[in-house]
Amino acid sequence: TYALPEQASQIPELVKLASQEKFKILPLGNESRIDLSKFSENDTLFLKMSRLSRIKKIVPQDLYAVVEPGLNLKELNSHLSPHNLFYPLSLDNSSESVGGSVAVGLSGNASGKEVHTKELVLSLHIVNSSGEILKTGAEVFKSVTGYDTTRLLVGSWGTLGIITSVSLRVFPLNRKKEFEDLKFLNPSFPQRKEGNNSKVSLNRRIKKLLDPDGVFVDLF
Repeated sequence: TYALPEQASQIPELVKLASQEKFKILPLGNESRIDLSKFSENDTLFLKMSRLSRIKKIVPQDLYAVVEPGLNLKELNSHLSPHNLFYPLSLDNSSESVGGSVAVGLSGNASGKEVHTKELVLSLHIVNSSGEILKTGAEVFKSVTGYDTTRLLVGSWGTLGIITSVSLRVFPLNRKKEFEDLKFLNPSFPQRKEGNNSKVSLNRRIKKLLDPDGVFVDLF
């Protein structure tokens, strides 16, 4: 079953409906990093975020932008460049959406240095498993708070909540040359492992804490 919300305000009701009908939810960006054949349409609600692709605001003086998750990364810099800004992980040949890049924890290598999405995301608005809208972090880089919660969500592959808005750190165009040779690093898809591995155990505890009713697909 597929849903294509046009407004973020529609998502809490979809979450509540899926929970009521015992469906698992899997948020999707441009489907470039996940094999949907692993999931059954009979008990999974595929939540396509492509229609949520608006620029909410760009604040040049504080070097951040707030965008919806369905915006394609390759389109992001076209909106930022008139403000003499750019986003380092936005390339012309990228097929990622902003929300997808956050969900998988996209990273790249530029001039011998790794560039990580988790270092560029300032805050998130998410819908949790109860259908509540929550905010993590702070939009302005110099006053970021609650960043650990944001880091938990970056790279969680949609298993902990649905991203509805992203505040991103952006840079002046005069720094773009530092990232001209950027190459994406392939994010690793979570592999389910059994046993007492401490990382697996921690992932499961976090999953149980943030998704106690098991509304979102469990990949860990």
